[in-house]
Amino acid sequence: MHKERVFTYRSKPLGKLHSSAWKRAWKAVKLPTETGILKGVHNLRHTFGRRLRSAGIPLETRKALLGHANGDITTHYSAAELDELISASESIVSRGRTETPNLMLIRQRNEKSVGKVSEMKKGLAKKIC
Repeated sequence: MHKERVFTYRSKPLGKLHSSAWKRAWKAVKLPTETGILKGVHNLRHTFGRRLRSAGIPLETRKALLGHANGDITTHYSAAELDELISASESIVSRGRTETPNLMLIRQRNEKSVGKVSEMKKGLAKKIC
């Protein structure tokens, strides 16, 4: 335990985090080692950000916890998960046609009139004086 640092060795802060000790620790906890997988300490930031988002933590709170001044950077560290994107897309599939908003046209010509587009074409729109 160190009062300022998370990563220490024999109570002293580590100068480098991508050392042979880091690589051994990575393998010891069975993290992925395949080619193409980033294996640095920076991955912990991404993991933290993604776990905060999946726990429903608001963007402003995630931004503060990750130490970001800009929310766009925070979304880089806590992007939407695939399940979240699929769920959002499927949420509109179950909507019926009756839930689609009607188009109401309000315009001014020689006289003011208000009504649905179909009523305007048929001359049934209400005239406003």
